[in-house]
Amino acid sequence: LLKRADGMTDHAFGHDDELDGALLLAGYATRGTDGRHCFQTTYLNDRVGEYFEHRDYRLIWMLREPRSVVYSMLNNWKRGALNRLYDACGAEVLAQADPSVASAWLGPPRLAKACASYVAKTAQTFELRERLGERIAVVDYDELVANKKVLLPKLCEFVGVPYDARLGDGLHARSIVKREHLSARDAEYVDRFCSAVYTGALTLRTIGGARCE
Repeated sequence: LLKRADGMTDHAFGHDDELDGALLLAGYATRGTDGRHCFQTTYLNDRVGEYFEHRDYRLIWMLREPRSVVYSMLNNWKRGALNRLYDACGAEVLAQADPSVASAWLGPPRLAKACASYVAKTAQTFELRERLGERIAVVDYDELVANKKVLLPKLCEFVGVPYDARLGDGLHARSIVKREHLSARDAEYVDRFCSAVYTGALTLRTIGGARCE
C-alpha cells in the first residue's frame, strides 16, 4: 500500500518483492537502492532482534485477529512456509503449551503448528513496542480496513508521506471474512490457543482504538 505513496520508491526487481527487499537489506543486491523504501520484513521470524540493530527507520507492525491468520496458514500457505515459521519460533511455544502434542510421533498437526506460530509472532509485539518507542506504529488490520478513512491518514502521517484516499483502494472488507471459514471445532481451538496474546497485543495499538478515536 505505501509503495504507491508519493515519495516512495518501488524496490522490486524480481518475481518476489519480499525476497528483493531481503536481498537489498542484507547487502546482496544494490539495484534500486536510491530513494525511500518500504520493505515487508515478516520473514525475520526468530531474527526479530535485528530490528534493534538499526535506528534510521520506522516500523509498522500489523496485528490481525487469529482466526483469519490461521485460516490463511492452513489454506493459502505452502506447507514448507508454515513449517519454516513453526521451526523458527512456534515450536518452543507449543512445547510449553502442550508438550504431548509437540512431541507426537508423527509430529504436531498443522492446526497446532499454525496456532503456536501465530502466538510466537504476535508475542513479539510487546518487546518491539517497548524498545522501539515512537519508531513503531502498532495497527490492527481489521480495524484499519473498517476505518480506513480515519486511520490511513494517521498511518501516512506516522510514515511521513502525503495521504491520498486512493491508497486505501486495496483495503477491502472481503479480506476480513476468512475467519468465518474455519470449522467450529478449529475455531474453538484457535480461540483457546491464540486469543489471549491477540487481546494483549491490541492494548499496545498506537493507531486506532481509544487512543486515536
